[in-house]
Amino acid sequence: MMGIRRAVLLATVERYFGLAVQFARIATVSRLLTPEGIGVSAIGMGITGIAFSLRDFARTDYLIQRKEVTREDVRTLSPSFLV
Repeated sequence: MMGIRRAVLLATVERYFGLAVQFARIATVSRLLTPEGIGVSAIGMGITGIAFSLRDFARTDYLIQRKEVTREDVRTLSPSFLV
């Protein structure tokens, strides 16, 4: 049970840390760009965020459904230099 609580805590911390970094990035970009550039940047970051979310969703679902996860299973989902 302790492992599950730790996993939930780490996932929550990761999510909020990501939100904080994203907020800081938007604040920095808004100081550097013109109003037109900010709009383009926001649209681009939104599309990129959706694409990454869809990629992560498919990756975790695939690994969860496997009874035994092998090194080859993980390599099919991430760049080879990370494994």
